[in-house]
Amino acid sequence: MKKVAERLAVIHMSNEERNTYFAYLKEAVHSQDVLLAASEKGEKSLEKGRAEGLAEGLEKGREERGREKKDSTWPNDFCKADKQSHLSRR
Repeated sequence: MKKVAERLAVIHMSNEERNTYFAYLKEAVHSQDVLLAASEKGEKSLEKGRAEGLAEGLEKGREERGREKKDSTWPNDFCKADKQSHLSRR
């Protein structure tokens, strides 16, 4: 019923009122489209940024693990300490 009332109101408008009303509707739809497009673009940029950040984080993690492996003497130190503790217990 609301749509019917709106259409009847448009029919009973003068040409000038009708043109003003249609210009208002056109501007409202355009503003809504601009807002929707900006929102979608922002979501895509956010997704792209997250993907790039993840890739960069993974790369840094690989580099750090590589450095740790080169710098680490942990297995050798552990084996020596373990052997010494077993020898001292006897």
